[in-house]
Amino acid sequence: MWQLREWEMASPKDTEAYKAKIRYLASAFVDAESIAPSARHMTALLDAMNDDELIPIGVQEETSTGPVPRIAFTTSDRSTLFALSGRRFDYSRLSLEPEGSDLGEFGEFCLSASAKLIAALDYFERKPHRLAAVQEGYLRDLSPLEMDQIASRLFRLPPVYTEHIPFEWDWRSVARIDRRIGDSEEPTNTLTSVKRSSGYLVRLDSRPPSEVSYDRIRADFDINTSATDTTARFEAKHIADFFERAGPWHQALSSEMLSFILEG
Repeated sequence: MWQLREWEMASPKDTEAYKAKIRYLASAFVDAESIAPSARHMTALLDAMNDDELIPIGVQEETSTGPVPRIAFTTSDRSTLFALSGRRFDYSRLSLEPEGSDLGEFGEFCLSASAKLIAALDYFERKPHRLAAVQEGYLRDLSPLEMDQIASRLFRLPPVYTEHIPFEWDWRSVARIDRRIGDSEEPTNTLTSVKRSSGYLVRLDSRPPSEVSYDRIRADFDINTSATDTTARFEAKHIADFFERAGPWHQALSSEMLSFILEG
């Protein structure tokens, strides 16, 4: 019997309001300072991940003592990057389209990321002490009046800004919520960032390059386990459970936030 996951039940309104995705990111924070890149490691990791699209590359991690070589994998179009640095393993997907329609569902990404992270952590026999799932993007195009109304909902402003609504602002909120991950209860940080910015972007795909003005609202959502406990404790079952639940958690958070900022 099949079961519909919660993140597959996003309303058309939510999907339309937050469809211009920039990047998806899944992270496992781990002590991996001693891991050095080698052909043997890269070959073994490719076998463990079982992904024909990933290509091994060399990257440099900037540290307090200078650059350190690290293991990384990418795809031919550079849209996917799996970087194994000294303190965290990051699996990310970057949109190559202006409106981010190529990233797909965040829940699907989390499941794919989970498999990659588990494969790499198992290979190096490491356990992470922290996990994170992040999505970044822009709201649909809004009129100046609609963006002013969002600012009024999010902020209690002094007279100077109620009489002259700001055209740039930054709102960020983090709450701590206890969530079940595998067989343990973990405090998780639930973060939402909403920001209006304007300026000019250089379009390199035009000949000659041209400047394009923008005035948009960006919204980022981040759910991660607390950084307080640095014990290497998360096993494969915890990682799999966290990223399976990350999709529904993000869907509930983004749906509530979008409803509030767009409708009041």
